[in-house]
Amino acid sequence: MRAFTAVAFLAALASAQQPVCAEGLQIFIARGTGEAPGPGVTGNLGQAVAGLIPGSRVQGVDYPASLDNPGYFDSVKNGTKTLRDNLVEYAAACPNGKVAVMGYSQGAQITANAICGTNIAWSPFPDSGENLAALGQDVTKNIVGVVLFGDPTNPPQASFRKGSAKGHGMFNRPDISACEALGDRIVSYCDEGDVFCDAGSPPVTLVHLVYVQVYGQEVVQYLVRQFQSANLPPRALPR
Repeated sequence: MRAFTAVAFLAALASAQQPVCAEGLQIFIARGTGEAPGPGVTGNLGQAVAGLIPGSRVQGVDYPASLDNPGYFDSVKNGTKTLRDNLVEYAAACPNGKVAVMGYSQGAQITANAICGTNIAWSPFPDSGENLAALGQDVTKNIVGVVLFGDPTNPPQASFRKGSAKGHGMFNRPDISACEALGDRIVSYCDEGDVFCDAGSPPVTLVHLVYVQVYGQEVVQYLVRQFQSANLPPRALPR
């Protein structure tokens, strides 16, 4: 009887840990530093998108999002691994499921890390990071949109940059080829004066905190449009 109970318990636990496939869009959101557990302020955009795409699900990335206890770099490593695992597991369980990912501040950094890969050079401290390859196409093929707000690894030469900033983030991302390979499926918002993603520019009070308010409607429309485009039937080839 005990053996049967143990087996049943383990089976139930495994079932509970399996991703639930969304009929619409699965939206992963990585909150910013210091926000309470859950999707954070960006969750408002996730809910708005879910309201326009029936059967969608919003899921916050479970990571510390902290500056200390644990420290920032440990929090980033934790979040990068967690989001990466979320995406890989969802792709395996829901091979046709469409996915969007949004990240704010530290959450934007872990989003770019998890999807595009990273090198220890993202940090000024060589022992705080590790080489991480970009996600494979088997995972990224169903990602319809990636949205970054105030990414501390914001690269100045990226084609997917949005906003008024002209500089680069406070941390380095030397290789953006995997991000660029996503084409119109990635956008990164950074405005001038945001010292985290536009390091070296004269700081502007609160600019880092208002991306959802400033660009929210644009982002919601972008993700809905991306989802709809991904679900269009293939065009017949001309004879």
